[in-house]
Amino acid sequence: MKIKNPHDWNITPREARELQNSLRDRLKFQALKKTPRLVAGADISYNRGDDLLFAGVAVLRVPEMEIVETKTVCERVSFPYIPGYLSFREIPPLFQARREATTAS
Repeated sequence: MKIKNPHDWNITPREARELQNSLRDRLKFQALKKTPRLVAGADISYNRGDDLLFAGVAVLRVPEMEIVETKTVCERVSFPYIPGYLSFREIPPLFQARREATTAS
């Protein structure tokens, strides 16, 4: 799976609000056409007051739930903590971890 950046992540909070509002109507919720063979889980952690984010991705085989691959990255955050806008802070390192994972590339 290729991860494409849907927009520039280096934006101001005001630009983030405008972008988020413009993307809202493009959301689609639909059932999968077939059962996936691989799924990925992702998470971010950081120390309060520190500008480092730690992103982790784990790829598992379904239905066995066997871990196929894990990848972690550490990056400096460039967007402030603003409730409701965490994706602008957390998605860039998660995308980087997923890009570095080789499974299902």
